[in-house]
Amino acid sequence: MIEEAAHSLSAAGGDAASGCFIEVPPLSHDVSVGLVRDWLRQSGRDLTKHQLEIVNDALKQCTLPLYTSLVFEEVSVCF
Repeated sequence: MIEEAAHSLSAAGGDAASGCFIEVPPLSHDVSVGLVRDWLRQSGRDLTKHQLEIVNDALKQCTLPLYTSLVFEEVSVCF
């Protein structure tokens, strides 16, 4: 999953040194959910079926990398 996310980000192109901003494209829903689950496993945690449904619903609304990271931070504290 992390490799797929890195590939998606690098596929956006653009040279950060040539400007102040780079476009960060959304990830696919599957990659976003996979990242959250992978990060939770790396921290020794997992989600129940109900919690996973909540995460899925949240990531159906937005799959930007920053939002995906914020979802992980929230579920790692609240769940």
